[in-house]
Amino acid sequence: MPRVRRVLFLIAIVSGCSIQLDSILLKPSADFRLRPADLNYTAEATVLTGANAAAVSTWYVKTSGTSKGCVVIIPGADANKGRYSLLLPIFVDKGWDVVLYDYPGFGDSPGTATFDGVMESTRAALDYAFRQHTVVVGFGVSMGTDVLARVAVDYPLAACIFESAGDLREIGSDLLAFQHAPAELGALADTVIAANASEDFDLRRWIQEVRMPKLFLHSPDDTLTPWEKLWEIFKLAPQPKHLVTTQGDHAEQVFVDPDLYRSLVNGWLDGALKLDPIGIQGYQQILDNELRASYADYGLTPPA
Repeated sequence: MPRVRRVLFLIAIVSGCSIQLDSILLKPSADFRLRPADLNYTAEATVLTGANAAAVSTWYVKTSGTSKGCVVIIPGADANKGRYSLLLPIFVDKGWDVVLYDYPGFGDSPGTATFDGVMESTRAALDYAFRQHTVVVGFGVSMGTDVLARVAVDYPLAACIFESAGDLREIGSDLLAFQHAPAELGALADTVIAANASEDFDLRRWIQEVRMPKLFLHSPDDTLTPWEKLWEIFKLAPQPKHLVTTQGDHAEQVFVDPDLYRSLVNGWLDGALKLDPIGIQGYQQILDNELRASYADYGLTPPA
């Protein structure tokens, strides 16, 4: 969140003003600095219709050859689908189709930026992806992780990837802590936000119901969504789940080392979805036997 928006947010909280979170936290961006063609990808442009007849602008980029499935990129609060074209080499080159879309008021999607519109357009994008594939993966970035946790409860996603996750309803205390404000003021800010934010963005609640494989990507140097709070969210999530420590600030790993980032994400996907199985017959049983023997060596009871 740019500094000026942080300051406006803090002023609203401190003054006790009635706040409209949509207008403060959502920063619609209409200009495209990047398009798939700039990275040598061909995108099929489609306008979807959301539940309330909202138009959702979408780019569908296909991989070459046989596709493993489709990855839906769920944006953060301050960028359109052009920015997320940066993720195309991460997935398309590794056998995945990708759906990029704009929230209302962002990019090519008309209308006003609202939290309701964020959820509605995401559901439209997922409906579209499931019409193309039976295997659909959700990839949420920043605020998009809150959205992903909510929709994952309702959609049969194959897997979920949470990049720089943070609970929107706690962003007040996160920002105030960053400004070295008293913790009591942060608690007040979160109370105000919770009263003005839809329960759809309650990450701590919904993550407990996300049953499919989950990968969390987070940096200890993240200045927007603290590592300590991510760890609390991670512990709430049910198995199967994995956490990879990344580098840089908020959602910056792809900029720091894109080759490593691509290998990490796709290696996890191939393993979690069993797309690259080990071919030794009975290997899992061998592992189970060895694990139980190791527990016995230490006098411990093996897990059920």
